[in-house]
Amino acid sequence: MWQSKTSKKSKIDNLIPHSRVKKIIGIILVAFFAVLILTISFLSLVKPKVASTNLTNTSESFGLNQSIEVNFSQPIRRQEIELTISPAINGSWHFTDSILKKHLFKKAVFTPDQYLTPNTTYTITVSNFRNALGFTNPAVFNQTFTTQPVPTIASSSIHPNQTDVGICDPIILDLDHSNNGIVDFLFSLTPEAVLTVEKDSKGNNYSVKPTDCLAQGISYTLTAERILNLSNYQERPLPISRETVFSLNFTTKSPPAVASFTPQGTNVFVSTKQLSIEFAESMSTADPSPYISISPPIAGTWSWETPQKLVFSFTHSLPYATGYTITLAKGLPDSHQGFLQTDLQFHFSTIGHVAVNQLYPTNGAKNIPASATITFTFNQEVDHTSAEQNFSISPQTPGTFSWSGNKLSFKPTHGFNKDTSYSANLSPGIKSIHGLDSLKAYLTTFRTEESSIILNVKLDYQDKALSCEAAALKMALNYKGASVSENDIMAIIGFDPTIRQNDIWGDPDIAFVGDINGKLHRLRRTLGSDC
Repeated sequence: MWQSKTSKKSKIDNLIPHSRVKKIIGIILVAFFAVLILTISFLSLVKPKVASTNLTNTSESFGLNQSIEVNFSQPIRRQEIELTISPAINGSWHFTDSILKKHLFKKAVFTPDQYLTPNTTYTITVSNFRNALGFTNPAVFNQTFTTQPVPTIASSSIHPNQTDVGICDPIILDLDHSNNGIVDFLFSLTPEAVLTVEKDSKGNNYSVKPTDCLAQGISYTLTAERILNLSNYQERPLPISRETVFSLNFTTKSPPAVASFTPQGTNVFVSTKQLSIEFAESMSTADPSPYISISPPIAGTWSWETPQKLVFSFTHSLPYATGYTITLAKGLPDSHQGFLQTDLQFHFSTIGHVAVNQLYPTNGAKNIPASATITFTFNQEVDHTSAEQNFSISPQTPGTFSWSGNKLSFKPTHGFNKDTSYSANLSPGIKSIHGLDSLKAYLTTFRTEESSIILNVKLDYQDKALSCEAAALKMALNYKGASVSENDIMAIIGFDPTIRQNDIWGDPDIAFVGDINGKLHRLRRTLGSDC
């Protein structure tokens, strides 16, 4: 059944009398104002104080670009409060967190005009607190804080004088304190190289990387200049000072090197199955064929047995008597961004025909001792019986064979005859153990030493100062049974007493010239001049 709004209101008014509603509202208002008055009275009677600051954590240094914040225990009047900082800092205080617009603030904030001085101790003083009703706190608040030191480089990802730094690797540098834009660093390398520098968002960590990879096996010095940014706080910092604060010596990793190569030499067996290259460090295990060539070509495949060992397996047996050159080209990469800096070449030859590398006595030699041994040294292992059967000597001489490695020796049973010419010959067809039989003959001719007779002549010293020739003749004649003296000999030879005139004096072909006793200083003798 439809009812009007007036009808509904009448029902409500009938339920709650109008006078009672007014009474309830009045009670609520009285209670609210009572609480408000009590609150204001309480706050007015309680002395205001500093509740907290952003300087309370004294275990850490205060940032150079931070504002100073002071929080109060209740709203205060800003007109009378005194806030000072010592040593003085240019800047301004402003108040925030007000209860009424521009009145009664709970926070004071100091904004410096420039960055604070690094590693400096400051004292903030707050006095003359007054609350909303003007009640003051006679206490003075003091708090000391120290600003952070100027950040510097504390550590590096590489250690000083490290000798295996990757040529393309970045160097990571960490600061000892938080940066927050206070400093920046200018990096340089000696020898000079272009660098790419990256840092984290706070500038506490730097990555210094060569734009192009550095040279291999070269010593470098990384230097860092610190740029101190302490300009106007409200503007973009400008560099006002710079100093060198860091230097690091290091050496880049040397180019990869070959530690060993097999096979090598001139008598490689044709049954060899593969060649092997051992590197001194780990290499890139990608297909190496673009960097390696073999001449003349050999059919086979390359494979990495380990990151340091590369092998080439032959498809077929190698031919005899063939020389090969293996070239490792510049650029062959290792596993750390290094590479071969120059071409490297290795050589080997497969075994060929039997040949004599060395023989004794050499062809045409003379005065060979009768006790000598004839030797032939082969270039490879040979069948001993075959070599002995292909040996001959003229004149025919009995003797015995012996072997030392690939050296054949023939020693006559009774030695060689003196004053005799000999010919020793190895005929073709000496059989090889691993290679090909000999194709040519090897001949050496030599002559033995001459015979000699030693006479048992009795020693008899000379009698005169210059009579040595006469003394020698005296001993020889005495050996033959002719007993003579030096005086007898001189009497037969004769003496020419001619005094020297310029370069002419007596004739030594006729008689003894000079004095046999060596007394006439102006006389010069010929016979006996070597006594």
